[in-house]
Amino acid sequence: MGKQYRTLVPDELIDAVDSEARAFAAGDAPAAEKSVCASVLIHYRQLWMETDRIRPIIRFELLARARLALQYLMKIRFHGQREESVTLQSRWRLDDDGSWRIVEIEDVSERSPWKKPDIVVGGANQ
Repeated sequence: MGKQYRTLVPDELIDAVDSEARAFAAGDAPAAEKSVCASVLIHYRQLWMETDRIRPIIRFELLARARLALQYLMKIRFHGQREESVTLQSRWRLDDDGSWRIVEIEDVSERSPWKKPDIVVGGANQ
């Protein structure tokens, strides 16, 4: 048998993404921040404040997911009750302790999904 490649998103990652998105939508910052790597926490909090304009968030949806080596990109759209929305793209990696963490996050609501991020938060080897 030749090489085997991982094609599915691990269940633990799906659970972590869902938990973070539910906490984000509910406005529960301490619960949401449990999934955020320390190197991006300040940026994450800035995005949190910027999304206050659409709160309360009434629903969210996972728009896309992609695997990059051992990391995954997730794109989630959050909807407010006034028909406003915010789309956040996050990069997740498996930490040494076995938990999934956000190592990069960006608001991609106002730009083309094909454009490379303007600002990369965190180190290149994260």
